[in-house]
Amino acid sequence: MHGVSGYRKKSKLALSNEMIILKTGGIMPSLCKCFEDVIPLGDSKVEYTLKDLLRNLVYIHRTYCLTYTSEGSKELFIPLDDVFFVKKDKSSECWFSAEIDEKYATQHTLNKIDNFFERDVNFKDQFIVRFKGRSKWNGNQTVTSAKFINYHKKVRKNVQYIAGASSRWYIKRTNTNESIPLSSLPITFAAMHRLSELSRYEPITLSKHLNSQQNWLLSEFIKSAPYQFIHEIASEITGEEFLVPRRGI
Repeated sequence: MHGVSGYRKKSKLALSNEMIILKTGGIMPSLCKCFEDVIPLGDSKVEYTLKDLLRNLVYIHRTYCLTYTSEGSKELFIPLDDVFFVKKDKSSECWFSAEIDEKYATQHTLNKIDNFFERDVNFKDQFIVRFKGRSKWNGNQTVTSAKFINYHKKVRKNVQYIAGASSRWYIKRTNTNESIPLSSLPITFAAMHRLSELSRYEPITLSKHLNSQQNWLLSEFIKSAPYQFIHEIASEITGEEFLVPRRGI
């Protein structure tokens, strides 16, 4: 009923040999359905490695990049300084925009981003990209309109965040083979399920993973995933954003 299972390839111990199988029934495909993520149907099973799943989680992506330093094109997430919607003057047309972090504000970054985005040349002193698709702004009724909700769903396929005292936003690259076309919650669920299987049925194997060079990556995932997962679930259910309260001086 979990909708996901796993096995280990008969090879050397590595996260790239821990395989996760996505099924067509159960919790995993139901979770994917909530985000309109599509698991391909057919006779062939859909498999991902635990290593690739961890690569596609924004909240441990920096740890992943520092763990696998020899990999080329390992970065899948472009950090943003701000995200906002823009309404065209004297028009009902609106779109999603984002300011790229100054360290990544280059044409090279723009070339990496999916074709859904383009540079907004109206901002001379900031590196702003905007979603090519457009929606309609109808005052206070905008966020509840079917058109805007559908537009928002398209945007969210490309934008993810790390929960904390203030949300940190990122554009996820979708135009590379390393990018898995699933949302953060299903990926987290599948990765944690494989670790759960190891802890129950192959604890010695899990212990070896935790004592390997990938220890930091696995530890960060185990530590960060519960908070991020619950935060995203709570936001999905309520439609609200939750922030960690700041301590008073």
